[in-house]
Amino acid sequence: LEISKASLKQDSARVSFEVADNDLKRAKVLIKDKAISQQDLEKKRDLQNSLKNEYGSADSNYKSALLDKEITLSELNEANALLSNAQANLELAKLDLENTNIKASEDGVISRRSLQIGQLASPQLALAYLVQSDVWVLANFKETQIGKMRAGQNAEVSVDSISAIKFRAKIDSLSPVTGSEFSILPPENATGNFTKIVQRVPVKIIFDANQDLSLLKSGLSCEVKVDLE
Repeated sequence: LEISKASLKQDSARVSFEVADNDLKRAKVLIKDKAISQQDLEKKRDLQNSLKNEYGSADSNYKSALLDKEITLSELNEANALLSNAQANLELAKLDLENTNIKASEDGVISRRSLQIGQLASPQLALAYLVQSDVWVLANFKETQIGKMRAGQNAEVSVDSISAIKFRAKIDSLSPVTGSEFSILPPENATGNFTKIVQRVPVKIIFDANQDLSLLKSGLSCEVKVDLE
């Protein structure tokens, strides 16, 4: 808005100066023919000088307004850069604050906590172990027992520590490989004579709903009976 006002004043002063300057030029021609008096010539010269000064002042004001605009834009850009930097620092601070809360990927119970008060946590440091609240049984059946086992078959689980309770369950899945395949040194029977050993196949057993599983702990021994019918 200030630049527009300064531009209008500059244009108006320039037009007035050009008119006065042309009048002075004509008066200089007319004075030679004595068509006007010396006094009239001096008046036109004074008016031309006055309007010339006004035009110069208006032009300076316009250029000053343009410079002020550039300074303002520069300050605005600098302020925007500072704002962007402050917002980035804020987001980083929020992330750092969020990282002070360690959230488990699923529900469970913390065990074997090794972290002490004042200790600095790092990505390579094991702070604790999470025991999932979702309880199941990994039964290692003999390979001679799984021929008729299928996912969905009913099962009964008896836990040694609470053998009086029989838990209802069902087969969730059978492992595609035997347990020995996951050992550090799996058996190699490709050559030579060997003693045949019955292998064990891990079978995942899940508990039916509406049962109190609060007494079950990870690592407990149990017996599993599967209804093959």
